[in-house]
Amino acid sequence: MDESRFLNACKLRDEGKYTEASHEFLQLAETEADPLEKAGALLYAANTLEISGQLEAATNNLSEAQALMEGYPNPAAGEKF
Repeated sequence: MDESRFLNACKLRDEGKYTEASHEFLQLAETEADPLEKAGALLYAANTLEISGQLEAATNNLSEAQALMEGYPNPAAGEKF
C-alpha cells in the first residue's frame, strides 16, 4: 500500500475531513492488488464513512472487505493454521 497516501488519508480523517479521507482510502483500495491490503483500506474507508453518518456506504465497504477475506489466505488442502 502506498504509505504516504495512507498517512494522508489518516490525517484527513483525523482533521474531520471525512469525505476526502474516505475517497482517499477507497482510491487506495482500488489500486491495491493484494486482497489483505485492499480489505484493510476498505475497512478504513468504512470506519470513516460510519463516523460521517454514511451508514449504507460503510456497510457496502464492510461487505466488500468481508468478501475479499473469505477463504484468505486460501491454504492448500490439508494445511492448517
